[in-house]
Amino acid sequence: MNFFAIGNDELEKCPPAQKGDSIDCPRCGQQHLLECAKTETGEDNDMLFYHCDGKLFLAGLNGKLVMGRR
Repeated sequence: MNFFAIGNDELEKCPPAQKGDSIDCPRCGQQHLLECAKTETGEDNDMLFYHCDGKLFLAGLNGKLVMGRR
């Protein structure tokens, strides 16, 4: 089972991110646009994703970039 956990104090230290931003992909090295996940009613929520090689990857939460954090 995969999971992801991050504390509020960790999230505050992450760089800002928003829908439409470009990120450098750690998988392919190219740039991808960030997209918002959707709620059940089709509205944007606080999770940011990007597509690479036909797969979807988590990039951000609550306006913060979380990809690549260690």
